[in-house]
Amino acid sequence: MTMREKITEQIQAFRAAIYGEDVRDAYADIAETVCIEAMEELDAAVEKGNYAEAQGNYAKNQGDYAKGKGDYAGVQGDEAGKQAAYAKAEGDRVDNLCRSYTEIESACRNATDASVKQTHLCEDATQRAIEAATGYSIIYDPTDGERKTTQETINNIWQHTIAMFGSPITADELDALEITADELDAKNIPAFEFDIRAKALLTGGN
Repeated sequence: MTMREKITEQIQAFRAAIYGEDVRDAYADIAETVCIEAMEELDAAVEKGNYAEAQGNYAKNQGDYAKGKGDYAGVQGDEAGKQAAYAKAEGDRVDNLCRSYTEIESACRNATDASVKQTHLCEDATQRAIEAATGYSIIYDPTDGERKTTQETINNIWQHTIAMFGSPITADELDALEITADELDAKNIPAFEFDIRAKALLTGGN
């Protein structure tokens, strides 16, 4: 039984108890009206209390949600901080690698320059050694049977060859003869003889 039903029942009992039917009815109606209004106000208050409770629960839920968001944002902030620290560490590592590569490149370039310089020095030394060997080495000269330097011996052999077979023919001298390729082939001159006797063989002179 609800409270409204209980109050209505009590009012009816009150009507039967008090004297005078008219008076009882009048007082009962007044009491009923007052009780009904009180019950309506109570119901309204209960509804407002329920609404306030619902709003409080909603506010609490919103607070919990906001707190969860705040906690999530804090976690994300911590993760972002870790990622930033990792990115900085990676950047530092890349910078160190680039610096190392630059140092290695410089070292390689210096080593290459030193190697090229060393090669040039070796070439110069080798050339000087060859020049010294050919210019000052004493060998047997077959043209006169004496011992002379390599260069002197080469010069003597060349002069002796010219004296024996004539001077080599120059390009201008060969062009001046106006000999065709077929005519030159017909002479059947070996390459060695052509090198040292071409002038004599083609012109009949030295």
